[in-house]
Amino acid sequence: TGDGWIASEFLSDIRTEAPAGPEPQPEPEASDSLITWPVSGDEWVISQGYNGSSHQNRTDSWQYYYSFDLKRSDGATAGQPVYSAVNGTVRWIDEATGGMSIYMGDGLAYAYFHTRIDPGIDEGDIITQGQYMGMIAPAGEAASGSSAHLHITIWETSDEGNWSRRAVPFSGNVAIEGIDFPATGAGNDHLGYTFNP
Repeated sequence: TGDGWIASEFLSDIRTEAPAGPEPQPEPEASDSLITWPVSGDEWVISQGYNGSSHQNRTDSWQYYYSFDLKRSDGATAGQPVYSAVNGTVRWIDEATGGMSIYMGDGLAYAYFHTRIDPGIDEGDIITQGQYMGMIAPAGEAASGSSAHLHITIWETSDEGNWSRRAVPFSGNVAIEGIDFPATGAGNDHLGYTFNP
């Protein structure tokens, strides 16, 4: 009518229920695994397994014997984000290797290498699983050699992962997201395993 009023007979036509939206989705559940994959998105592959070329001809007490090197299957590995696979405390950072040790408690430490570590992370920081830690360094940087990759390992330790480092397989209570990677004694054990984190 020009004065801002609408006749009530028209309001009843305007008032309708909102259309039904999509069904609410449950919130993602926190992982109850001690260790998760430290990468996300697309397909990844274990490009070097236990007792692999840079890990072989060592005893099982060698600190990197039970390690994995991870790459994206499509080759786009450099620059990919790295997330903390564990909860814990940063024990040490080594910029030269792009490495970090995170003490998980109970005599276990998790380490990764060949990254550009987020400059906001320092020794002594409390880290939560899934927290952004940096990105995978390109080939030739952070001691990665000729191929960009993320090196991961877990240690039994008596000094929170400082110098006491005994490699253990990602198996049993330290399986990755419940996926058991037992040691079989084979060279390059678990090479070629693919996963979608």
